[in-house]
Amino acid sequence: MVYVLDSSVYISAKNLYYPFEVCPGFWEWILLANSQGKLFSPDRVRAELLRQQDELTDWVRGSGSTLFVPMDNASNGALRQVSEYLNSNFDVAQVANFCRGADYHLVAMGLGKGWTVVTQESRRQKVNIPEVCRGLGVKCMTVFEMLKREKPQFVLKR
Repeated sequence: MVYVLDSSVYISAKNLYYPFEVCPGFWEWILLANSQGKLFSPDRVRAELLRQQDELTDWVRGSGSTLFVPMDNASNGALRQVSEYLNSNFDVAQVANFCRGADYHLVAMGLGKGWTVVTQESRRQKVNIPEVCRGLGVKCMTVFEMLKREKPQFVLKR
């Protein structure tokens, strides 16, 4: 299984679950999984993460060139399907908001490449990643579900 990660995965990990100083193994695993071809994010996610100036921004800049990838032909081709689904199910303002950030490209990459979308986005918003993925038949899970499936071990240093 190949995963495509949303901005919320990185932000929630840094702020809540896997801070750099507490769980560096999480961040090392992200890079390892990427080097094995198992995990990516659209370059639009990178752009979102670089808007801040913090530890995460520094990590993103040093993460190498293969983690954040541009849209390819398959992903770009899926943008139309995502747009059609959005326009058929939500109002114009909600669609515009969803398409403004990386979410639109994230779902299209999942759809176009057959990858599993990973997000920590809540379902409180009217248009959200899990709902759009469900509507398009794209597999979607949380970071916790991904970690349970992949079983990385973050070992305590002594």
